Amino acid sequence: EPDPRALPFLEPPPDGPLDAAMDMLERLRAFDEGGRLSPVGRKMAQLPLPPRLAHMVATAETDGEKILAAELAAMLSERGIGGTSTDLARRLSAFRRDGSGRAKALKAQAKRWSGKAPGGDLSGVGPGLARSFPDRIARRVEGEDGRFRMAGGGSARGPREGKIGSDWIVIAELTGRPGSLTITGYGELTQAEALAVIPARERVLASFDPKSGKVRARRVKGVGEIILSETPLPKPDRATEANALTEYVTREGLDALDVLKARKAVQARADRLAGGWDAIKDEHLSQDLGWLAYLVETHGIAGLTPGRIKAYLMDSLDWSDRERLRQAFPDHWQSPMGRQVPIDYEGERAPLVQVRVQEVFGLTRHPMLAEGRIPLTLELLSPAGRVVAVTKDLPGFWSGGYSDMRKDMKGRYPKHPWPENPASADATLRAKPRGT
Repeated sequence: EPDPRALPFLEPPPDGPLDAAMDMLERLRAFDEGGRLSPVGRKMAQLPLPPRLAHMVATAETDGEKILAAELAAMLSERGIGGTSTDLARRLSAFRRDGSGRAKALKAQAKRWSGKAPGGDLSGVGPGLARSFPDRIARRVEGEDGRFRMAGGGSARGPREGKIGSDWIVIAELTGRPGSLTITGYGELTQAEALAVIPARERVLASFDPKSGKVRARRVKGVGEIILSETPLPKPDRATEANALTEYVTREGLDALDVLKARKAVQARADRLAGGWDAIKDEHLSQDLGWLAYLVETHGIAGLTPGRIKAYLMDSLDWSDRERLRQAFPDHWQSPMGRQVPIDYEGERAPLVQVRVQEVFGLTRHPMLAEGRIPLTLELLSPAGRVVAVTKDLPGFWSGGYSDMRKDMKGRYPKHPWPENPASADATLRAKPRGT
């Protein structure tokens, strides 16, 4: 069955461990391109061994490799066989000398798997294990005594007793949890032997720094996650910037990037209307960040502005929904002086605009949105830019609260006009001419 999820489990396995198991089998070439068992996979399935050990036996080619693979698989499949040494070459040597009935039975099993009599050179223990534990190939971390970085990611520390002498090893046995793993069984490797299993390759590593708003990148050469050399890239290309930024947002969420908060202004407008707004909802935007990568690749991180975020979201809507939204809830209100004032749709008093009191002189009808159904909240500002009044009924304010405000403002800002009848005065943003 190519898809384990199709099997009628009484209790289906959790997705995480199942995906990890499938990834491991794919690395071991147990499947063909169609997801069926490969020739290697069929050989593995015939062996009463865990997948990695079965792979080691199934892929051994020379007589020496077959003998070592069969002996190692037999020894590692039984706890306590060969002693407690973390060096598996030493443990295998002890296993060969073990004359107990349990050891003899395992040696006989190994002989059936390999078709050869046990024995021979132990120097191939590490390379033999590496074929089936490629992600566990590890290199000593400089400056951290006893810690090894693994090609598949993560690290593990050697045992407190019996210091590991080799800089390169392959780890077959581990104990503990991620972040605090301890090596309990390993084989020694040379760098050349490690590279024979996982050839070194160059790639660019990059990460977004939220403090500077920039992407830090470097070109590295490595064996999986083991870095052999690296060179800083002071000016990463836009594709690299896009990958780094989308990884950051995937990990931290849309709100972690300040400029992406501009989306909420469009979403707040859409929430006031019934329509097909799924394309701009957070659930959709978070699921596939290809739109963000497109914007970065097109404009660069420096060109990722609130205006471009809003424009992209609007353009992602159907034309009819987009036009309906623009007409009902435009992003700007035109003041009597012709100035385009941005409308805030997110606050408690939304929709709201801030304008100087003098800028709405002469306005006798309160500005409305959504075909006259929703009043626009006006925060009226003093010449110094401070809020002096808030209203959803401007004509009522002119005939009521304005009089008391005028007395106070006229004393504070005598150079600005404060007419007795603002509804018939001319809108202005200028101070009174000298001498008036």
